[in-house]
Amino acid sequence: MLEFGKEAQPYRASIVGSIGFLVMFSAACWAHPAEVRIPLTIPSGSPLRIKLTRRVPIKKVGVRVEGRLIAPVYVYNRKVLPKGTLVLGKVVEVQGISRLARARAIMAGDFTPWRTAKVRFNTLVLADGKRLSIQTRAAQGEPQVVRLTSGASKRRRHGRISRAIANAKRQLKMEKQQALGQWKGPGKLHRLWRWAKSVAVARLPYHRQSYPPGTEFTAALRQSLNLGIEQIPAKALDAVGTPPPANSVVHARLTTPLDSATAKRGMTVEALVTRPLYSPKKELLIPQGTRLVGKVVRARPAGWLHRDGSLRFTFVRLEPPATKPEFVPGSLQAVVVPKQAHLTLGQEGGVKPKTSKKRYLTPALSIALAAMTATPDRDAVRGAQAGAAVPAQGGALGAIAAGGWGLGLIGSVAALAAQSRWVSAALGFYSAAGAVYSNIIARGHDVDFPANTPMEIRLGNHHPPASRLKLPHPTRG
Repeated sequence: MLEFGKEAQPYRASIVGSIGFLVMFSAACWAHPAEVRIPLTIPSGSPLRIKLTRRVPIKKVGVRVEGRLIAPVYVYNRKVLPKGTLVLGKVVEVQGISRLARARAIMAGDFTPWRTAKVRFNTLVLADGKRLSIQTRAAQGEPQVVRLTSGASKRRRHGRISRAIANAKRQLKMEKQQALGQWKGPGKLHRLWRWAKSVAVARLPYHRQSYPPGTEFTAALRQSLNLGIEQIPAKALDAVGTPPPANSVVHARLTTPLDSATAKRGMTVEALVTRPLYSPKKELLIPQGTRLVGKVVRARPAGWLHRDGSLRFTFVRLEPPATKPEFVPGSLQAVVVPKQAHLTLGQEGGVKPKTSKKRYLTPALSIALAAMTATPDRDAVRGAQAGAAVPAQGGALGAIAAGGWGLGLIGSVAALAAQSRWVSAALGFYSAAGAVYSNIIARGHDVDFPANTPMEIRLGNHHPPASRLKLPHPTRG
């Protein structure tokens, strides 16, 4: 057995100190590794936002579909699929519409055999030409989408009417910029011709149905996609989980479907961050995959007499991967929705359908036009022979307008061919009844946000102090 004498005490202390240092160093290295291995795996359910580059006829199964990503895909802090990545697929199913929808289309003068096509994207083509096989479940394509924004989050010093006017002006300016953006840049003459052609074809009583170029799809992955492993320095993750600066904006996608017809106040809302957020010093603060948790604070369903629904929700908590949650309030800053939804986003994050006073003008004009076609022309009555047909006021132009108001080209042709005041009046009053029902009597529109809806969340408290709307407490979730 080895023993240490008095003269060996310094050596023993040195050995013990060295062993202690090694133990401490090993513990430090174990607790703070120099590099962290992150698997670059896109999980199942992640959406790919795709825009078609070619026209896709909705006629038969097997038609080739080609598009490109309009938004990049991130994993934690790395962009794994850049914007513009080529995506290939095909039409896998074609179905007809319901009999009720078919009857409504025919009554409106459209005899096109409308169908719906199910598209499935199955191949990703990377920049180096490598092809990756994927399995997706694509949602219905939208020919046109818009990005609604709530504007700057400044302190509200004006009244409700002033804020409403400012919000309307901002929405009109944004829509104008988006519309002008379609006609700028190379190929604008081709886009103008394509737009004019699509409008003209849509007016015909029978035309071919297709998804035009520019139609957007959201394709959710049915299986996870593994793209390797990334090694990043551990120091690059030191800032993860720290509170982000006020007014920071994070890109996210909604994972909880929301509909003003079914949502209730207090309902939990969740979203996932789709792009990492960095500090001004380029430090990673919020990685991709961070969960946002919040509550519905207002939900009103649509009702009869064209009462529209409304929806508002807010976020209260951030949950980064493998990091403790942070209680940070967040409100809706921007959202991507179909243009035909006609939604508007208020400065406080509330969403509701955009109502126009023109909906009262349309029934009034249709009723006036129907009454004009039912009234005989006074000058023609004086000179008409006994038993002769008396034309209506407005003549042939009035008959064409009355017939085409609700039945399109078919109604105009029928009214002009009949040359009868009563036929024109009947078509006119039919159109007027439809306009009154759809614009005044019918149920209003609800706010519908399906799963994977792209949105932007502004972090920080932007709730007006004078507002009566009660928000959830951040620390209580």
